[in-house]
Amino acid sequence: MASAITTLAADAPTLSAANTGFMLICSALVMLMTPGLAFFYGGMVRVKSSLNMLMMSFISLGIVTILWVLYGFSLAFGTDSGSLIGWSSDYV
Repeated sequence: MASAITTLAADAPTLSAANTGFMLICSALVMLMTPGLAFFYGGMVRVKSSLNMLMMSFISLGIVTILWVLYGFSLAFGTDSGSLIGWSSDYV
């Protein structure tokens, strides 16, 4: 019994500070890209529609975040099916 617990503890994945930091920096850059895109699209429409365009960009950021949590994580990190795409009901 003790050897099984030791084996499970040895197989546990470890977190890398470099990988975690890289993912946090990339996520922050994507979050900073959203206001820039919103202002770009806001400049392409009339003045009366600019606030609407800004809000659509920020609302889409929220919707995409929710969809990533619900489906994207499982597709990206689930067990692969034919080396094409992954899915795991454990993440959903």
